[in-house]
Amino acid sequence: DYELALTKWENNNSDATNLAYEIFENKSLKNFYYKTISEMLSDNENKNVVYSPINVFFAFAILAEVTDGETRNEILEVLDMNDIATLRNTAKKLYKAYYVDDGIYTSLLSSSLWLNENIKFNRETIDNLALYYYANAYQGDMGDTNFNEEFKAWLNENTNNLLEKEVNELSPFDERDVLVIATSIYFKGNWDT
Repeated sequence: DYELALTKWENNNSDATNLAYEIFENKSLKNFYYKTISEMLSDNENKNVVYSPINVFFAFAILAEVTDGETRNEILEVLDMNDIATLRNTAKKLYKAYYVDDGIYTSLLSSSLWLNENIKFNRETIDNLALYYYANAYQGDMGDTNFNEEFKAWLNENTNNLLEKEVNELSPFDERDVLVIATSIYFKGNWDT
């Protein structure tokens, strides 16, 4: 049953399958995953910690996109990317490879940028975030209850309410915040045991 479903999925999604294999073999992504996993999961003895390298990658990628100069170069180094064009290409492929909702399994990636309404942002940068990282941008009054609730609603919607308790306990924005980056992944699959 599983083998039949997998074959059917691969036949129907050959482009996504090829992208997934290409992404899996990407040396820069592997280096990033190995570097960050030890940092993210260290000092967590006896804790049930969840780490999504894809989410952290997209958060850093978006951060690289909204910075410039030495800051951008340092972020690109952490991501093991040579330049912003390579990062954009890799992020787009990663998104296309892992965003699937085909009835066999669901893997939904979401990214967003929450912007202080009192700060002017570069339109081209916002457009690039949508084009290469499939990120939505929202602008509002940081610290405002309604903007906080909008953010929580976004998180709950993009995680299918799986983290509702944790999300509702958040106090996401402070009036001094300039921007906040949020990424999520919702995965649902049938497992044979």
